[in-house]
Formats: sequence, structure tokens, C-alpha cells
Amino acid sequence: MTPEEYAQAVRAIVGDHPDREELLEDLDDHLAEIASESDLPLEDRLGPPAVYAEELMAAYGGRSESRPKRRPWDWAFTAHAAFTRQGAYRSSVAFLRDLRPGWWVLRGYLLAMLLLSLSGQDRVVPGSPADCAVVVAAVWASSWPVRPRPTASTTSSPTPRTAPR
Repeated sequence: MTPEEYAQAVRAIVGDHPDREELLEDLDDHLAEIASESDLPLEDRLGPPAVYAEELMAAYGGRSESRPKRRPWDWAFTAHAAFTRQGAYRSSVAFLRDLRPGWWVLRGYLLAMLLLSLSGQDRVVPGSPADCAVVVAAVWASSWPVRPRPTASTTSSPTPRTAPR
């Protein structure tokens, strides 16, 4: 979630708070500064927007009359924000992020093997070059939506290195 999206969610939750103007006065600058300090998403650093807005309103001594409805999964966001303060949990979450490419390959392989099994083959491993082509195509299709897109900095020509002196 970008700082702008996070700020918009906080504004929606603050609603008609009597101190709305004072609460939200420097919100955009504050969130942009927090986002620039670390690579962690704002939700990991500050918690969900609902929790952040509640803490902000509590600091000003009031609550919104139109209190937001709690969604069933809000407790998970709150717990995640609380656990993020623990070093072991942070490293576990980072490790799970590192496993994402493996998941993309696994789900493509499983999809290919499901398609091959529906065609009447009872194998767990592709048996022919055509089966291998189906697996490669499924893995490619599985990772297509999540593959990083090249940016201007990655597509430009590299800076020439100078020879050591």
C-alpha cells in the first residue's frame, strides 16, 4: 500500500472527528517520511490504517461518531503489526518473501500435472517432451502476473567501468 493509499484509508476512518483538520494536517508528509526510512510496507511499520487512525484519534482525546465496522480479518492485521516488532517474526516473514519464486514454479507444475492427469495420464513426473513443454508453459503462465517488470533504470545501458589504477 502506497503512502497515498494509506493516508486515504486513514482519512476515511477518521470521518467526522471534531479535530479532523488537526489530525490530518501533516499526515501525507508524515507517511511519506516513514515510508522513505525503510523498505518495510507501512502496514508492517504502523499497523493497518484502522488501527493507526484509532491511535491518532485517541491521542486527540476523541473517537469518530461513525466508527468503522471491524472486518473479521482485522485481528490478523493487528497481530501481524504487533509481531513485526519481534526480530524472529520479521526474519520469518522475510524468508517467506524469498520463497515466493519457488511457489510460482510449484503452482505452475501442479497446474500442468493436473491438466496432464485430466488427459488420462497417471504420472507425477512428465513422461514425454510434450509433457515437459506443458509444464514449462504452465510455470511460465503461473509466474507471468507476478514477474518484476523492467524499469528505466534496469533497461538503460550500464555505466562503463574504468580500469583499476
